[in-house]
Amino acid sequence: MNTAYAIVAAVMLLAVLWPGLGSTTETASSAAYTPHAPIGINENYEFNSTNGIVSGSGTRSDPYIIEGWEILLNETGTAISVYDTTVDFIIRNVHVKGAIIGISIYNATDGKVDESLVESCSAGIRISYSSDCRIEDSTLVDNGIGIVLLYSEDTKLDDITYINNDRNLYKKERDWITGTLGTTVCVAILIPLAIIVALLVYFRFRPPKEFGPQPPKEETPKGG
Repeated sequence: MNTAYAIVAAVMLLAVLWPGLGSTTETASSAAYTPHAPIGINENYEFNSTNGIVSGSGTRSDPYIIEGWEILLNETGTAISVYDTTVDFIIRNVHVKGAIIGISIYNATDGKVDESLVESCSAGIRISYSSDCRIEDSTLVDNGIGIVLLYSEDTKLDDITYINNDRNLYKKERDWITGTLGTTVCVAILIPLAIIVALLVYFRFRPPKEFGPQPPKEETPKGG
């Protein structure tokens, strides 16, 4: 009996001296973040402190930084969205949970998601119609789809951890019709075709040209 009491006392003492003992991973993780409302950035000028920017100016050497936030939702909305931007930005060390879309990047360039945890979302991270974006050192847990890539060019994934997602990655690329090559081919065909149609319409409906000498016009007598 004395031995049992001694073991219990030792465990309690160790818990006091080592606060991390007995804590769940989620609790320890949550302690590293600051709660924040959903973040929505729709143009370059909306990169500001209200929308979670902690530093940066949007250049390649000094990107805007969204960092350290925890956004918990209840199966609604998007936790962090960046749409229609052309500046450099990094979403770093954030925890997102319970959104329909955890992190969404749309029609943007030079964006990066780094060292972030996204869990229990319908889609963890979605990048669509964007270019030169990256996802690195991030973890996707219990999502419907971990990462969704739609019609985005030069998107790089590195050191991604997938845990218990229904599907880890869904990717749909531009085909030749919707891509740059397809656009170039269509333009090369349509412009000459439009010129030909315009010329046909012009020659079909222009007034007939009179050739040769014309008889003088008869003058109406004045005063009867």
